[in-house]
Amino acid sequence: MNNRLKKLSLFCFLLPLLANAGTVNKSPADPREYETFTLKNGIEVITVSDPSLATSAATLSVGVGQFQDPKNAQGIAHFLEHMIFMGSEKYKSPNEYMQFISENGGQTNAYTAAQQTTYLFSINSDKFPDALDRLSSAIKAPLFNGDMVEKEINAVNSEWLLRRQSEPFIRSRAAAMTGNPNHPRILLGVGNKETLSVKREILLKELKDFYNKYYSSNIMKLVLVGNESPQKLKRLAKKYFANIKNKKIDRQKINIPAYLPTNLKKNIYIKSKEKSSGIGIEFPIKNNLEDWKKKPNQYLAKILNSQEKNSLMGKLDDEGYIQGGQASFLPDAWGFDGSMFIDLNLTEYGEQNKDDIISMIFNYLNLISEKGITLAHFNELKATNNIAYENYSSLPPLQAALTLTDRIFEIEPVHLIEYEYITEDFDAELILSVLSQMKPENVRIYHVGPNEEINQQLQFADGGYRVEDIEELDFINWKKSQYALAIPDAEIIEDNDTAS
Repeated sequence: MNNRLKKLSLFCFLLPLLANAGTVNKSPADPREYETFTLKNGIEVITVSDPSLATSAATLSVGVGQFQDPKNAQGIAHFLEHMIFMGSEKYKSPNEYMQFISENGGQTNAYTAAQQTTYLFSINSDKFPDALDRLSSAIKAPLFNGDMVEKEINAVNSEWLLRRQSEPFIRSRAAAMTGNPNHPRILLGVGNKETLSVKREILLKELKDFYNKYYSSNIMKLVLVGNESPQKLKRLAKKYFANIKNKKIDRQKINIPAYLPTNLKKNIYIKSKEKSSGIGIEFPIKNNLEDWKKKPNQYLAKILNSQEKNSLMGKLDDEGYIQGGQASFLPDAWGFDGSMFIDLNLTEYGEQNKDDIISMIFNYLNLISEKGITLAHFNELKATNNIAYENYSSLPPLQAALTLTDRIFEIEPVHLIEYEYITEDFDAELILSVLSQMKPENVRIYHVGPNEEINQQLQFADGGYRVEDIEELDFINWKKSQYALAIPDAEIIEDNDTAS
C-alpha cells in the first residue's frame, strides 16, 4: 500500500473516534491536556493527559440510578452495580477485577446515585490498559452468576444497616415520606433483603431486565486520566469501549416535583439517635442549572453563610444558638427540581429558642431581598471565583476523574472544570427569582433530635416523625425579631478582571 493510501486508511479508521472532538476549558495554571470526543457507539469520552503521573484513573458512568428502580425491586440499580464485579465472560472469576486493581497499586469502587451509576478505579500506569480491559469486559458481558446473588444481597443489606441509624438517612427518609408519594425517592434506593429477597430466578430476571433496558453505550460517559499522550488515550478508549452495545435508548428523566403544595408549610419532627439537636429549613426550588454562569445560587449562599458581624450565621453564633450551620443549594437534587437548605446544629440554648432562630432566618431573607442584591457583592464573588480559577491546582488522577464525572450528565464537557468558577453577567432579577422561592408559604421546617415526639415510624430507617401544619400565627410572630441583622459589606478584591 502506498503512503497516500496508508494515510487515507488511517484517516478513515479514526473518523468514528473523532466525532464531536473538542476540549475542556481549563485554568491557565493547569498543565494537563484535555480532549473530548464521542465513540461511534455513542459513549462520550474525556481524556486527561499528564506525562508526570505515576498512576492512572478511569470512571465509567451510566445514566441510570436509584430513581429508575421498579417498585417491586427497590435497590436493583445498586444491586446491579455489585453484581457487575462478579465476573464477566472474559474474566470469569468473581472479584478478579478488584483483585487485579489491588495487586497493582490501585483502588476501585462504584456508587449508585439518584440518576447515575459510576464505576471507578486508579492503578499503576503500566497496568492501565489491562484494568480498562477488565472494566469494559464487566460492563459489556457480565456473568450475573447466580451463586453470587446471596453474597451480594448480604453486602447491599450491610450498607443499608450502616445507614439506617444515621441522622442524614433518617432525615432523608422522613423528607421522602412527607413529600410527593409518587416521586421515586420514596423507594429504598440502597436496597435490602426485604426489597431484594425474592426467589433467585426472579431476582436474576429483574437484574438482567434492568441491565438490558438501561446499560446502553449512548447513555454512558467515560473519563480517562493517564500519563499517555492524548492520541494513546483515545486509542485505549476505542479499543476497550467502542464495542459496548448501543441500544439507542433515551435517558429517563424525572418529570414530577418532589413536593406537592399540600407538603409545604409543615413542621416535621424527627426523632434520631444523635445527642444534639438540629433544625433544618427547606425551600423547594426550580432547577436552574442552566444559569450556572450567572451564579445566582452561589451568590445567595455566600451571603447566607457569611460569618461577619450581624450576618445571619454570625448573629446566631454570637447569641450562642448554634454550634455550626450551613446554607446550601441543590437545584436538581430530585431530578425535576431541587431544594435549598439552611441546616443548623443547635446548642441547648438554641433548642430552647427555636422561634427566635426561625424569625432571624425569615428576617434575613427579607433583608437580602431589600438590601443584599448589589453589583458590589456580585463583583466580590466574581473576583473570588476568578482568583480560585487562575490558581487551580491539578488533582490526583482519581480525584480529577471524579471531579469531571460529578456533573457529567448535566454540564457540557467543555465546561466541566470551569462551571464552578466562571461568573458572568450580574443579573439582579435572576437572583431575586431564586430568593422569591424562599418564602414562608413554601417552607418545610425539620426539628431533629433525640427527644422529639413522634407518631409515625419511618419505613426502612430506625426512627420516626410527626407532621404538623405551621399556623398563620407562627408566621406572624416570625416577622417580629428583636435582633438587628445586617448584610455584610462587600469586599473589594483586586484581580485581573476587576483591576483597571
